[in-house]
Amino acid sequence: MTQYTNLVSSIADASSLSIVIPDCPHSQDESLKVIRTYKNSIKWLAKSCNVIIVFHKGSDWTPLDHLRKVTKELGEDINFTVGIPCRTTSQHDWRLPAADIEKLFNYKVSVGNYFVKKAHYLALSEFTRGQHHIDCMNL
Repeated sequence: MTQYTNLVSSIADASSLSIVIPDCPHSQDESLKVIRTYKNSIKWLAKSCNVIIVFHKGSDWTPLDHLRKVTKELGEDINFTVGIPCRTTSQHDWRLPAADIEKLFNYKVSVGNYFVKKAHYLALSEFTRGQHHIDCMNL
């Protein structure tokens, strides 16, 4: 995380820079441990640049439960972009289902406001084929 903070510190206006917080696609619990360990740095980065936190489908919790745990750790006032995996490989389907994406978008914090203001679809482009691409574009 020091490399990220040093990079952002070296840029006069880092507001257009996006940084993806390291995550573990196979374990939401491990990803949450990263958030816990570096939460002060993540909060600082979120004030200076665009922070992306990725929410994978996993065996630990639903993506929505993961988002709840992250906002509990970082606070409801932090501004970050929700990263949504959209890639599939022959070994693993990383794509977050449209129903889970919609649940993330509909998450409200304690004051009743929607939490998700920005989303980044990871590995989704005009070259992505199939129904998943259509579903994501229709959300």
